[in-house]
Amino acid sequence: KRPERIESIIRSVYPVDDSNVDKTLVESIAFPARDPKAADVYPLVIRGSKGRYVDDLISSLRSDLPVLLAWGVLDPWIRPAAADRFIQVYAQNKGQTDFLRRSNLQAGHCPMDECPDITNDAILLWLSEEDSQIKW
Repeated sequence: KRPERIESIIRSVYPVDDSNVDKTLVESIAFPARDPKAADVYPLVIRGSKGRYVDDLISSLRSDLPVLLAWGVLDPWIRPAAADRFIQVYAQNKGQTDFLRRSNLQAGHCPMDECPDITNDAILLWLSEEDSQIKW
């Protein structure tokens, strides 16, 4: 609930560029933490749902649509091995990985906020590669 503590934690997961860690971002996390039921929710967020959430998410994806996994490899919370696991579960669930591409970004937990330029470049590259494969 303390903004200075929240800011410190956020900065720790933005190892490349923490310039986007501002009062607005801190408040967007602090505000829900002040809700009386926050103490019931935060442990669920931290603990997760014992691996079922990712499996459920993957099973809901259409296997004929491309997926870009833009991974911040410097994320201190969710290590690259988790991306490996995502790909493994995707392959087991879909029977292939033809439509799945992983882009390892030199960024932390929120690459789209920490390093938007490299994230956008990765998305644009992926889109151009996907577009070249589409039979118009």
